[in-house]
Amino acid sequence: MTPQQAVGLGVRLFAVWLLITGLPYVLSIPLALRWQHVDYGSALSYGIGAGYAAAALLLWFFPMAVAHRLVPRTRFEDRLQASASEAAQVGLCLLGLWLLMQYAPALVSFVFRAFLVAGEASLFGSLDAGQKLDFGILVAQTLVALLLVVRAQGIAALLLRPR
Repeated sequence: MTPQQAVGLGVRLFAVWLLITGLPYVLSIPLALRWQHVDYGSALSYGIGAGYAAAALLLWFFPMAVAHRLVPRTRFEDRLQASASEAAQVGLCLLGLWLLMQYAPALVSFVFRAFLVAGEASLFGSLDAGQKLDFGILVAQTLVALLLVVRAQGIAALLLRPR
């Protein structure tokens, strides 16, 4: 298995997880909003669910395109032999995807709830100080996860440079 195939497998698993995570935005959240007589949030909920599904389908059908962009191409060999740099890049990509699975849905859920509470006011302006801090932390965590995925090669080179 090449490093790209390992990342491609991780991308496909991430796609399955995205689809499962998006289901409540299509199935249960709109129903709960209707029961609470909050009809304006249903369209946003369906949109978020459709976004999750679209991203999942894209990643499911094109995992190797993503993997080749994240980890440089290598030759296929039957032996499981990877350099330290390749192993570090694969590990960083998979770690980033795992962190993205934790933080991105929390961020989407936070923004969705803020949208429902804010009504006509500004989303950020309707948050109190604690909620602004929570939002900032979620944004920072999501950005770090994205950085690990997108810049795995540079981070691996930084981690493995001689001292």
